[in-house]
Amino acid sequence: MHKSILYATRIYKKYYFILKFYLEETDIVESLYKMIRDNDPYVLVNALEALKEILLNEGGIAISSKMVIYLLNRLKEFNEWGQASVLGICS
Repeated sequence: MHKSILYATRIYKKYYFILKFYLEETDIVESLYKMIRDNDPYVLVNALEALKEILLNEGGIAISSKMVIYLLNRLKEFNEWGQASVLGICS
């Protein structure tokens, strides 16, 4: 199941500008925020990256201090790209 979520996240990121109307008619942003709690670090990082791109024009990801602590506690689980992404979002 995680591979399908990861694939869907990548597809969504890739075609976001083409399918912008989809965002307004679905709860994809809420679903991506929920994916941040996923056990798979790749799903988490891809969800963060998708949210970063989707919410870029709206001020970015809404990140609480609780979320920062959660992400930093999981930092060792990510590869180098994932660590850089998480640190960039937390900064």
